[in-house]
Amino acid sequence: MSSAILIPDPAATRDLVTFLSRLSQVGLPQVRVQFRAFVGGSTSPASSGNTAPNGVFAITGCTMEPQMILDGTPTVMVQRAVPAVSEAESVDKVVLAKALTERFARVADDGEFLLQLPPSETTAVWAGVSPPVSGWQFAGTVTAQSLRDVANAGMREISEALPVGSGQPVVQKLRSEVWGRSVLDGVPAGAAFSLETLGFLVGEREVKLFQAPGWSRLTTKYGAVIVRV
Repeated sequence: MSSAILIPDPAATRDLVTFLSRLSQVGLPQVRVQFRAFVGGSTSPASSGNTAPNGVFAITGCTMEPQMILDGTPTVMVQRAVPAVSEAESVDKVVLAKALTERFARVADDGEFLLQLPPSETTAVWAGVSPPVSGWQFAGTVTAQSLRDVANAGMREISEALPVGSGQPVVQKLRSEVWGRSVLDGVPAGAAFSLETLGFLVGEREVKLFQAPGWSRLTTKYGAVIVRV
């Protein structure tokens, strides 16, 4: 079964290119790529010329995770999903972000884009436990400006507190303290950092908060930040 993914909408393809570019600056080297067909939908082959989306393609990355025992750094994942077409009912693999970025470098300015997923898979600790697909409960909204303020204050604190030449253990300890602070119930400051640096807060006034046992999700029209709590 082919794992080629057809993205019919050029705007959606450009969104994924932007997402990967920003993720490369702040994320870990791996990404998780998933395709899931709509329930009850047909599975039109990507090569058939039928460009009506029959499912959703999602790219998930990780901006931070604990590095050692007793490390208070939260596990924060970022996700961008778009309508897509595939002959596969489902795809779920972890690949190097660089390999995916190289494929998106072939995108033309207009028209649909057929993405051939990298054949080689890798592993990532953060991808070992999947967020739930269903069961999310709406928990209210958070102002985008308050999240921007948290992100910018945290980045400023880290920048000002780190002496020149600080070693990795010192850097990691400070980042853990700053980004592990609770902003809301189940929402650490690291979630605000991820929303801001991935561009998910651009032009937004409110961010929707959803929760499930052990998880929180902050969602805007640009994507989602998912936190393991």
